[in-house]
Order: sequence, then structure tokens, then C-alpha cells
Amino acid sequence: MLKINNLFVTIDGKEIVKGVTLTIKLGEIHALMGPNGSGKSSLAMALMGHPRYQTRNKKQRTSTVELDGEDITVKTPDERARMGLFLAVQYPVGVEGVTVEQLLWRSLQEKIAYNNNQQSHLDVLKFRKDLEKLAKKVGVKPELLRRGINVGFSGGEKKRLEVLQMLVLQPKYAILDETDSGLDIDALLTIAENIKSFVLRPPACHPAGAVRRLAGRSSFVLQKPGILVITHYAKLLQYLQPDYVHIMKNGRIVETGGKELAERIEKEGYK
Repeated sequence: MLKINNLFVTIDGKEIVKGVTLTIKLGEIHALMGPNGSGKSSLAMALMGHPRYQTRNKKQRTSTVELDGEDITVKTPDERARMGLFLAVQYPVGVEGVTVEQLLWRSLQEKIAYNNNQQSHLDVLKFRKDLEKLAKKVGVKPELLRRGINVGFSGGEKKRLEVLQMLVLQPKYAILDETDSGLDIDALLTIAENIKSFVLRPPACHPAGAVRRLAGRSSFVLQKPGILVITHYAKLLQYLQPDYVHIMKNGRIVETGGKELAERIEKEGYK
């Protein structure tokens, strides 16, 4: 499980997240909702290890994040990623000079090597073929794979690319920060279907099968992942059917329930 224990997060000395405790088990989908400025994205950044988001505040409260029993509170973002944590950021940035294909090729090799404790050897042509199959499932055009990361991409294309990265890297726990924002209804449905199938992982039809073939006998493909979806909208949750919905206000989780909680929030707002 991904266990968040009494997490306080400060940015430039200002306390943003104020004692969040949350446990996400493998195979579970958790939704986190809340008004703007409530600390949702700050929580996501802190979980991934962004250096600006400090989890030790002035009062020295005990804040820990554990991934499958191991404390990752002081680990770097790349160490957390290798251990199986993934973040789809709210505002993906563009990176000149590195193509999407290069990023995913190198990242997948690193992930497999970490899990097998030895250097990975993937056939580049087979990787490209299977990557294009995965991209088609998510709605990412093949030509975008050969362009710089997010360079000239539309908002929807950036969000689809975040989901494609998740499918390729197969994390144990994924944090999706407003992946649905700015999407039209068709893109929203496509992304929701891929997120849900990623959790369920049907062996015959799920696009992750392409990654399994890439990995061969690798222990890289693990159990059903745990998902934390940060969103403002109940529409995505209607597709995903989360196990738990949490409401965050002023840096704290103030209410937890099922999907009916998201439906109530959509009708009544955050009261």
C-alpha cells in the first residue's frame, strides 16, 4: 500500500497541507476533490518528492510517506519513480531536444533494470511497434512520438501523453493530477477507459500486454495498481467508479465517502 501518515507540506515557509492521512491499496481507485487552493496539487507534488514541497515543517511534526512498507519521505523523485510511484502533472511542460519515444524508451529500460537488478535489453524496433499500439489506444498520433516532449502539443494531447507514459511504465501507484481538465467528452472517455483498464488489467485486451511482451520474463509487470485521481469534476468519476472519494479543504481531508459523495458535490458544491 501507499501510506500517507500525518503529512504536512510547506512551500517557502507557508503550510499548505495540514496533517493528511490516507492509505491507498493496490487495486483501489481513490478520488480527491476540493476547491481551488485546498492543497490537492501540493499534496501530489510532495508525494512525488518535488524539492520545493517540504514535508518537515517548523514544528517538526512527524510526517511520513511509505511505499509498500518502506519510508520514501526523503527519497528523490527518480528513486520514487523506480520504486513504482508515478505522477501525471496538472501542467505538463515542454522539453526541447528529447522526443517522446526517447523518453519512454529510456524510462522503460531503467524501470525494468531496477526490478531485475540487471541491465535491460529491449529491441528498439519491437519497442517502437508496441509503443505505437499503446499510443493508438490512448489517442496519441504516431507522429507525436517523434517530436519533443509536449512541444507544440495541444492541452488534450499533453494529457493523453501523461496517460500513455503511465501505461508504458506500469507504476504500482499512480497520482493523476487533473488529467481530465481541458478535455472534450471524447478525450475524457478515452482517458477514463484507459485508466480503468489499467487498474483492471484484462490479460487479453488491455494495451499493457504490449508492455508485457517488451519486458519478456521480467518481474517488471506487478500487481493491480493503486490510483489517486485529483479532479474537480464528477464526470470522470462516473466512468472510473472510484472506491473512495475524499474532500479536501484548507489543507485537510474533511470528508470521505463513496461515489455518491462526488455526485453530491457536483449538485451542492463544497459547503
